[in-house]
Amino acid sequence: EEIGMTNRIITDISEARDIETINLFNERLEKGYAAEDIFTSLNAKSRDNARTPMQWDASENAGFTNGEPWIPANVNYPEINVAEALAEQDSIFYTYQKLIALRKENPLMVYGTFTLLLPEHPTVFAYERAYEDEKWLIVGNMSEHETRLELSEIATETVISNYDKEYGQLDGIILAPYETFAVKVAH
Repeated sequence: EEIGMTNRIITDISEARDIETINLFNERLEKGYAAEDIFTSLNAKSRDNARTPMQWDASENAGFTNGEPWIPANVNYPEINVAEALAEQDSIFYTYQKLIALRKENPLMVYGTFTLLLPEHPTVFAYERAYEDEKWLIVGNMSEHETRLELSEIATETVISNYDKEYGQLDGIILAPYETFAVKVAH
């Protein structure tokens, strides 16, 4: 998670090691399911696709071993690995560090009240945290599409954002795909 490793997609049952995965594949084949449909299900729910070797760098086997790993590394290891994450200041790794620091340094994140906003919105997850004299608004566009935000709050300070921009009036702003931010708002 800390470097954004993704699940490994399997296309042949010989790539699986988990006995439950192998048994399920064989059971469903016997029941007449199409192999393609079974792999779609397995790639969504199997344990093996998340049990790949740690992706340390872009060398053979993702730098995990000089031998043969029990299961192959994900094919994306040349791009997603620890060495790349440490080299990029805006990587998921450093974002995790910032989020951990925010939690440690701000009692609001631990003790603050939680108020869900926009519970019916199909793509925006938004909530407020309030504690003592402070209130934060946390917003995430969980979509690959731009989304209009309809909140009457006015941001007074950006706490963290995955886009390089400042926030002010939040009503009517257009969120970029997967844009996520936390801002301080008037209490």
